[in-house]
Amino acid sequence: MRMFGAVGDGKTDDTQALKNALEYSQRTNSVIDGESRIYFVKGRTELSLTHFSLRNINFVTSFKYSDQFSMKIVSNRVEMENVRFDGGRGTYKTDLENWTAFAVENNTVSIYPDTQDLFYFVGLTKEAVMNFRNIRMENIHAASCITAVTYGEVFMSQLKFKNISNKTFHIYHSADEGKVQGGRTTVEYAEAEDIGILPDKLRLNKSVTTNREIKAMPQASFNFIVSFGEYYLKRAKVHNYGSSGITSDRNLTFKGDSLVVRNDSGRTFSNNPSAAIWFEATVNISLNRAEIYVDKRDPRDLLFDSSAIHIYGVNTKAVIGELYIKGYGLNKGIRGSFEGINTIRFQNVKIDGVYKQAAALLSAMPTSKIESNIEIGNIEVNKGVVEFYGIKNVYIENFRGLTGSEHLNFKQPGKNDSGGKYTVKRSNIQGVYKSNGIKNIKIYDSKKRVIHTKNF
Repeated sequence: MRMFGAVGDGKTDDTQALKNALEYSQRTNSVIDGESRIYFVKGRTELSLTHFSLRNINFVTSFKYSDQFSMKIVSNRVEMENVRFDGGRGTYKTDLENWTAFAVENNTVSIYPDTQDLFYFVGLTKEAVMNFRNIRMENIHAASCITAVTYGEVFMSQLKFKNISNKTFHIYHSADEGKVQGGRTTVEYAEAEDIGILPDKLRLNKSVTTNREIKAMPQASFNFIVSFGEYYLKRAKVHNYGSSGITSDRNLTFKGDSLVVRNDSGRTFSNNPSAAIWFEATVNISLNRAEIYVDKRDPRDLLFDSSAIHIYGVNTKAVIGELYIKGYGLNKGIRGSFEGINTIRFQNVKIDGVYKQAAALLSAMPTSKIESNIEIGNIEVNKGVVEFYGIKNVYIENFRGLTGSEHLNFKQPGKNDSGGKYTVKRSNIQGVYKSNGIKNIKIYDSKKRVIHTKNF
């Protein structure tokens, strides 16, 4: 960088030197090495490159959001390694964050940062490859830290994000909302802390307001989100999230393992029903191990359908392995809403905590043909209700309540027999409810004796 005029003292404007270095690297097929120095950059940069390669470099940016650095790169070869960016949010920035209203969700105005994505990459060939290794981004107010639109491969490892106003990374494996999609994102060893939290004071549509007084809400602070294509996530940790902690958005395939999401901040809320782990119309889901601990969220979050894990299934097949949930200040522990034909299997689930509506509620959407099938190997619940509404077939191997106050509900809309089958092979639950529309139901106690259910 210094051979192109960069100073690297964190104070002198090195933006033009960065551009010069990137343009030179095209002619020499070289990598830009920042020698671990700190470079001050600002303003909007757009470049079309054969390749983009940055290593061993630290960035800071302007004192005002209006001139904050952002970069758009069109390239099918992207590499960032050992890169740190400190955006100054809540530290060296001197002005208020700017947010803008963009939609209405649940009768509440939704807001979004009016500061552009920090790094935005476009590589629209199937051969595109993007690598991000050892990336640390903190104190950033922007639409996202890293956004990529590609039909190729994205590899991300050793990521750390902290104090991010909206999204950490968002990978799109489609350029037209899924009409054409393809590509794969693999992420491992990723951490995020304090994502999607509004500051004490901000500017919304040019008017100053406070966190406590604001009537609008953040809607799209989706953390670790990949849209379309394939998404593989392993060893990820999230501590405090806005709309979601981990997000699988309309992926063809999601495979996750060793995921931990925590929330103990009373400042986190969203008018888009929040979830620590959120599956949005993903076709095939495989989640091996996940732990969710939600001790506290802003009470405004309860106005909407918040949950620890949310599966919105549309012709979805899912296998959830080891799942532990402990939640307070949420509407539901597990929220499932289904359209079309879905097959969902939970192998081993433990639900602890206190929920406003239910420990688990899995239901068919009103327009669905009620063709969903739910299988559960072992489920252990410490207080609360587990309810299946409009689900055609339910099979539970073992249902164990810890306090004697747990309830198990089977409900169908209307009065007609759904034609479904409902079986619990072993249970100690005393409170069981079934609606009149359900006839084929068998619940066994620990000695394999049939428990006769009744309506109440």
